[in-house]
Parts: sequence; structure tokens; C-alpha cells
Amino acid sequence: MTVHDLGEDDHPQPQRPDLAYFTPDRRFLLEFQSESEFTAMRQLIEALYERDEGAAGRLIEATRWEQPAELEEAARRWRDGRLRDLGVPDFEEAISFYARPAAAKLPETAPGLLVPPRGNLVDAALDLLEGDDLERAEEAVVYAANAALVANKVPLDDPDQVREELAEARATLSLGLELLSAGDPAQAARLLVEMPIRQIFQAAMGEAYRLQTRARKIAQSARLPQAQSAPLLDEPLESAVQALLKSRPLFHEPGKRSPRAFASRAEISQAEALLGEAEGTVALLSALGIPPSVLGPRAEEAGLGPAAVKASSAVRSLAEGTPLSDERPASAQNLDEVLQNATAGSHSETVARAAARIRSILIH
Repeated sequence: MTVHDLGEDDHPQPQRPDLAYFTPDRRFLLEFQSESEFTAMRQLIEALYERDEGAAGRLIEATRWEQPAELEEAARRWRDGRLRDLGVPDFEEAISFYARPAAAKLPETAPGLLVPPRGNLVDAALDLLEGDDLERAEEAVVYAANAALVANKVPLDDPDQVREELAEARATLSLGLELLSAGDPAQAARLLVEMPIRQIFQAAMGEAYRLQTRARKIAQSARLPQAQSAPLLDEPLESAVQALLKSRPLFHEPGKRSPRAFASRAEISQAEALLGEAEGTVALLSALGIPPSVLGPRAEEAGLGPAAVKASSAVRSLAEGTPLSDERPASAQNLDEVLQNATAGSHSETVARAAARIRSILIH
């Protein structure tokens, strides 16, 4: 960008008049090198002048003499201030929404089967508010949504990705409210007004991170020695574990194509059940005498990569006395005998569920 001070030269001759721009106070003519620079900088400069005309003029004047690094820092501060006015946090603030929260005791809920709320708890809570409380709560929700866009570096020119990220953020807020209010819409409404929105968001992320820690232990115990990432879990257990291992843990509901953010305590409970079954699968293989440490060398002998070996194929190989690479159907009688022997002395419900799933995979 070239700055022409009209106080020194009132008739500057820009090389590209179509890329030149007079500042609102008519003190400067700014000349840019490209259309993209012209568009972006003009919007920024107009915003600076709207906020503080005197300071904007001083900043432009400084571009003629000061070091680029100092100018970039000043421009960044101006931009961040403007964005905060619009309810958009800077990157450091945005990623703090995804930080692990301090350990806190969540409200207890009545025992029984958890079911998802009929609708998003954010909407239910907002419906109960009015006046200044409603305005404050809506601003907080928008701020959290913008934080998600900034933290995840979502391109704003991709409407589908923006829409998806906003839905994910709303789901996370709904879970946070459900955890902190025990699912009570009235209490959730008060939380939206009185509690920092980041704290509500982090409450949900805390549950996701708790499951992630458990998933990491399972993944490590369910890998062949030569495997880097692929566990020997069958679906849907593998997808459930892999979704939780992402930097921002997600819930992969069985039967769905892709994972999503946790939206309810019922989904947390469902993920816990899947993790329990994954742990049961590892325990079952150990009871059968074919833990990952034993299956690793057998896979190499059969010329199979780690991703090709699953718990079901290992059990089939054991039941039929065939190599891991042999994909012939298993005999129901042989399979039942092997599984019953392994589970006979176990009182673990998760091991029993793991055995039942493997049987359902092998016997159609």
C-alpha cells in the first residue's frame, strides 16, 4: 500500500486509479497493488475511521515511517477490537472455549434410562426469557457460536461448513446446559443469563474429554504391536473410539455416516456403553488366549496388515483352527463352544455383550 498525503501533494497521480481510495477525512489517497488488497483494506480502514477518526489518521500516517511489524500489531489490535464489538472473539479467546475445564461436580439426576431432550435445550431456555435477559442470553449464544467458527478456522465463504459448525456449537451448548441444569429448562434459562457462556460450553467439552481419555486407553490396548493407529475393534466400536480420539472429541452414533458433537447426556451414556463393550472385547480376546500381543505375529505370518485384523476375524480363526487370512464362514457350533468357554467364568456384562456382537457378525 502506498500512502499519498494530500497535505503535501494535493494532486497525486496513482499508477492504478481504479485501485486508489480517498480516506473518509480526505487526508490521504491510498494506492493498492491488487483488487483483493483494495477490497480488504478499504473495509478495514472504513471500520477504523468509523471507530475513531483521529486514531485512524494517525495509524495511516505512521505507515509512512514506522516498521512493518509495529504497524501489523497496531492493525491487529484495531481489528480485534472491532470484532469484539461485533461479538467475535479473537483466536486465543475462541480456543479457550475448548479448554479442559476445572474438575467440578455436576448436578445429580434421577436414576433411570436417559433420553435426549425433545428439542435443543438452548432453544427451550431462550423461550422462557424475555426483555434484557433474553437479549443478554442471545448475545452469549451468538458469541459462543462465533468462538466455534474462529477456533475451528471455518471459512466464512463456505455456507455448508459454517452451518454445520454452528449446529455443532449449539449442540455443545445444549449438552452443557443439560449437564449443569440436570435437564431443567427453567434452570437452563437462568444459567444462560447468569453464567459465563464459556463455562457452559466447557462443561460439555469436559464430558467429551473424559470419554476421550478412556478411549485412548482402549485404543492402546486394542492395537496389534505393529499397528500405529488401527485398533482390532469391529464396527461400530472402532468408529466410536476413533471419533473420540479426535482433537475435539465427537460422538459417532452407530449407523450414522459421520461423527458429530455430543448434544445430550443420553449420547454421553450411549458412548460410554460402546466404550464398555470395546473394553469387553479386549478382555474377551485375552480370555481366549489371543490378545493383541499374540495376534500381531500371527497377522504378519498371514501377510495381513494391522487394519485387516479385527476381533471377529481373530475369534473365527480360533474357532475354526484356520489362519487369520481364511475368510470362510464360521461354524455356529464351534463358535458358540469357544465363546461359552471364554465367558463361562466371567460375570462381566461388557464381555458378554462383546461376545454377542462378535457372534452376530460371524453368524448371519
